[in-house]
Amino acid sequence: MTLSAPSGTTGSANRIERDRGSRSRNSRVREGVAVSEAEPGPRRDGGDNGPGAAIVSYPQDELGVNLIGRFVALLSAAGLRVVVLGDSVGPVHIDYLQIKFPKRPGWLQHLLFQTRIAAAVARNARTWGSVWFLVGGTVMLVPLLVAITLGVSTFLVLAGSSTEVSERTRGATAARTRTFAMLESLTMAFSTHVLAYGESGRQLGTARRLRGEVITQAHEFVDLSHFASTIPFVSRPYALGFVGRLSAEKGILRLMEAISLLTRDLPSLKVPIVGDGPLRNEIERNIENAGLERNVTLIGWKTRAEMPSVYGDLRLLVIPSYTEGLPNVLLEAMACETPVLATAVGAIPGIIRDGYNGFLIESNDPRKMAAAIANILRKEPSELEEIARRAKLEVATSFAFPKVVETYKAICRSTGLLNRGP
Repeated sequence: MTLSAPSGTTGSANRIERDRGSRSRNSRVREGVAVSEAEPGPRRDGGDNGPGAAIVSYPQDELGVNLIGRFVALLSAAGLRVVVLGDSVGPVHIDYLQIKFPKRPGWLQHLLFQTRIAAAVARNARTWGSVWFLVGGTVMLVPLLVAITLGVSTFLVLAGSSTEVSERTRGATAARTRTFAMLESLTMAFSTHVLAYGESGRQLGTARRLRGEVITQAHEFVDLSHFASTIPFVSRPYALGFVGRLSAEKGILRLMEAISLLTRDLPSLKVPIVGDGPLRNEIERNIENAGLERNVTLIGWKTRAEMPSVYGDLRLLVIPSYTEGLPNVLLEAMACETPVLATAVGAIPGIIRDGYNGFLIESNDPRKMAAAIANILRKEPSELEEIARRAKLEVATSFAFPKVVETYKAICRSTGLLNRGP
């Protein structure tokens, strides 16, 4: 049996490939550290002289790099001096410690990758006060244990579960599922701190059974100055969309099945799919085999500057994931007054109130998803517009950048990374 790298951490073949010329133009490299000067974002309020903090997250495709950029902005503004471990140049001003990432799937490749991360932690233990494990972190046991052994605090962010994906796609008794469950249990139990996006989600329950204390005040943020409605809802085309990594944990294949069912009764429905990933070729075959060429368009990644227009061209964004922490595309769409239908996983049920500021579905079963989408699209535009307005208010109230920075400052103070005080 061939084992691939953990789901939720796969996709290295789709990470951003930036040529050396671009890297030399957009960053300066010194002693193996690249300092990115790419995509602008919320400015840092400090952190240049603060305690060191390293970020580990894999994969580093477009979606993954954007996540890293947001955490760099948050932790830097909170007062930490941040370095990112990886092999791509990030989207904001950051120190980048270049680490060779896996080029092929497989457990051996991923173990070597973890060993390289662990070696970097060991070399920098005196200057890094903490290591933050983001996407894929729940299976990165080797570097996590090395950091703890050397007295470096570890922050495990519950941003998705490899176990949940494997359980739903391969079965609860599969060897792969059991292996992931063991790794995730160990990382949750031994990590110095575990962070969850709010009070909902299966991973949170597992973490609390293993350790008791979990920090649940962690949040994502959305740049409200950038993500805003560009097209009045009543003027939007008859379209639903998907934005994200084209990989198993995102439920994209289930959505394709649902679209095939939907277009029987809604032949004019348009479905732009924004993103890329390991399932792109399979999705292309599905489109051809189902005769969906007139309905579905694979767009690839869009830049941050283009995304408000992407959301503005949709009547509904669908997030059919098997597992999530708190997807930023959810917050971006809500800020752009685009209704969202999402599976009730991770922190999503803590944000969306079904029928009030969005829509929830218990699973990504294609038939149930198709029925839910059809019911939503049949609603009066005025009703959907009101739901979209409530969604924007929710984001503006809870997920603006300054508010979330204060939350992370409080986390850093309470865990001893920063001096306690005002």
